[in-house]
Amino acid sequence: MAARHKIHILNQTIQERAIENSNKYDVVCSFQVLEHVSDVHSFIESSLNCLNPKGYLIYSVSSADSFVTLVQNGILNIPPHHVTWWSDKALFNISDLFGMKLINIYHENLQEIHKDWYASTIAMLALNNFLGRNHSLIDRSLEARFLSKVAFY
Repeated sequence: MAARHKIHILNQTIQERAIENSNKYDVVCSFQVLEHVSDVHSFIESSLNCLNPKGYLIYSVSSADSFVTLVQNGILNIPPHHVTWWSDKALFNISDLFGMKLINIYHENLQEIHKDWYASTIAMLALNNFLGRNHSLIDRSLEARFLSKVAFY
């Protein structure tokens, strides 16, 4: 489809891209990728190597400071899907580790489409607390399945 629209697609890692494109770009962006990367240091280092000295690095990641990290049995938020979680503190530490100036961390507001999911997650936490149950990220017990149905309604 891209070829039909004369859009050139490169199939290469950022590490491969950095080899021949040192200091070339004003902006390097990565949206919803970093949490899937196992070699984070190399990924960030290569991203920075592609930037010119006054360039900007922009990452968008799922926030470990959001309710999503509390979702029970949230298979898309655990390995092998998400290899890492990124809190604000972790992002601040990355800027220090790589000698970058952190300009901003922006948190997207809860979208309408996610409000039921958020409400059921909070309800599940409350039910577990009320019943004296430990809230674990993985719980496939019959009781947990029943409570998740109750929490969703």
